[in-house]
Amino acid sequence: MVVEYKEADDIRQRALFLASKHGLNWLDFDRIHFYRYYCKTNTMAKCSGFSKVLQLPKQHIGPYYVLTFNEYHFNSTKTQQEIDNTIIHELLHIPKTFSGEFSSMAHKNVHKLANILSKQY
Repeated sequence: MVVEYKEADDIRQRALFLASKHGLNWLDFDRIHFYRYYCKTNTMAKCSGFSKVLQLPKQHIGPYYVLTFNEYHFNSTKTQQEIDNTIIHELLHIPKTFSGEFSSMAHKNVHKLANILSKQY
């Protein structure tokens, strides 16, 4: 089965709003790309980075991130708070250095902080 990815501008716009609201000002949205796909897996969303090692042969390409959201889980059956929590969770994997690597924050702490931020309205 071939998985098709489609740009997710609506998720991007929500992420911009959430980042602005919660002071996630290190995020460079010119270098973060948002996609949705449909696949029957357990993964709801994923953050992928273009790490420093991958940049070595093409140093003119700066670090960037791709956030993908699986419509099988991430869809209209979720509440807005659950959707926001997932978006924030994935954004928090991006470190303040915006290096292409992942945040050193433990996954448990990312989950906890995402829950706190998504409840702040």
